[in-house]
Parts: sequence; structure tokens; C-alpha cells
Amino acid sequence: MGGGLVSLKTAYGLLERGLQVTVVVSSSSILSQVMDGVAAGLLQRHLEEHGMRFYLGHDVAEVEVSATGEVTGVVLTGGTRLPAHLVVVGKGVMPNIDFLRGTPVAVNRGILVNQYLESSVPGVYAAGDVAESYDLLRREPAINAIWPNAAAQGESAGYNMAGERRPYRGSIAMNSASFYGLSAITAGLNRVDGHGYEGYAWKDAARNNYRKLVFAGDRLVGFTMVGDTRRAGTLTSLILGQVPLGDRKKRLIEGDNILPA
Repeated sequence: MGGGLVSLKTAYGLLERGLQVTVVVSSSSILSQVMDGVAAGLLQRHLEEHGMRFYLGHDVAEVEVSATGEVTGVVLTGGTRLPAHLVVVGKGVMPNIDFLRGTPVAVNRGILVNQYLESSVPGVYAAGDVAESYDLLRREPAINAIWPNAAAQGESAGYNMAGERRPYRGSIAMNSASFYGLSAITAGLNRVDGHGYEGYAWKDAARNNYRKLVFAGDRLVGFTMVGDTRRAGTLTSLILGQVPLGDRKKRLIEGDNILPA
């Protein structure tokens, strides 16, 4: 249940062990929170070619259990029944903050922290998936729940807890995955939503290759790469540094032979 990276990596692991695997996704696309429909479609087709099955636009309405407590199947919204012996739920990350509600520690989706990873209560710090810290591109608090961000936040929080004031510069969203030799990497903002962003994309479906760059003016703010992921590190550095590209923006676009998305 769920079409995010946690769910798909679990499904991939089970498929590799020889199990029959069906993924039920409530949205119209897998990885809808991570990448656009074109990139997600390439990955889905690739997984289907290796035996993974998908039900998009469906939810599990009921898990059927035998009298002895064993799972026997699931019923989808709409009535379709799928036999099953194991149900895995991978529906996203939710910070465990319920124990803080009603306390002086300010929370939103996570624990709100300042540039020193300090909460609203002096001397109380937070880092990792529970911390709602500064997003460099959105310019507002956000949760970017990945290991590199958690490690960087933990280091910064540790310095500040030890008395050395060291600000945390912020994070961006990043994701990567590889299924049966097909790699995908995303970073930053990946949707052109009409708020000053422009996107350029190139696709070679026969080779499962796709590239998309998203700009705010002459600054790169996001990319998606499927298949050929070379230069992902360079592009990520351009995003983190918010480097003004000037004429290099045109060369970057033309060099990839990509067109307006």
C-alpha cells in the first residue's frame, strides 16, 4: 500500500525474493510526491516488465483475515479483491510529535526549529526526520526526511548543544533509487507550477532516459534524471549554491538537447 520510495523499495525487495507483488496506489501515479508523471511512468513500466503489478487510483478498503489471524486478501475501493498473505503499508513519513502537543515545544508537521536547530524552548534541540527546519528553495520551514539532511542537522545541533554557535544553512529535497539497473535521482523543486519557475525536459523512452531541469530565472532550483544520472552531483551543487548561471543556463539547456516542459 503506497506508491512512495519506501513502499516501492520494499516491493522491489520482495519481488527479488520471488514473491508475487502488487502495489496499490491511491494517486494516479507512483512517486507522485517525488517526481513528475513522465519520470514515474518510465520507472513503473520498467518494474512492470520485471513482474510488479500496479493498481493506481485505488485504496485498500479492507484487509481480510482468517479465523486464525492470517491475512488472506485485500478488498480495494470499488470491490476488487486481491488474494494476499502479506500486506505492507508504506504511506509516507509522519514525525512522532503527539507527545509534544500541549507542551511549550512548538510543533507543526514536525518540531519547529531555528537556524541553530533549537526548538521554541531554550536548550531543547531537534534534528532529523522530526525537525521542521529551513528549506533553502522554499524559504520556509519544511521536512526533508532523508539521511544526509538528518546527519547534517545532527552535527549542527551537536555543536550548538555543546556551546559552539554553528548555524544550519538549510536543506533541499533529494531522492534516489535504482530498480533492476534503472536509476533515478531528483533534487530540489521538480514541478513548474506557474510561480516563476520554468522547466525543460528531454526523453528517450526506448532507452529509459529522461532529464528535466527547473529554473527560477537563471538559477537552477531542481532536476529529475532517470537512466543516465551523470552530472547529478554537479547539478545538486548548483542548486545548493544557488549559483547565477547567466549565459551558462542556455548552454546547459542546449547541451542536454532539452525543450520547454
